[in-house]
Amino acid sequence: MGILGVLIVLGTALVIGVVIQRIYARPAAPSIAAGPGSERVAGIAGAGGYVAVWETGPDGDKIVTIDPANGSVKTVLQLPR
Repeated sequence: MGILGVLIVLGTALVIGVVIQRIYARPAAPSIAAGPGSERVAGIAGAGGYVAVWETGPDGDKIVTIDPANGSVKTVLQLPR
């Protein structure tokens, strides 16, 4: 087994190692916890490509749309009492 054989074995081992590392090294899912205060989540629903979260609290109800891909808040809609 010459140098070329050794390089093929090492290259294959490297590719397998990278694939295994990428499978198990996924980033943590973003948190969609309710905001500060005594607000609570009253409902969750899918809204197109977003997640709509209905929050209730002492200041009234609001609907928050969140992009599940990155956890960013897209819209906050304060509902009248």
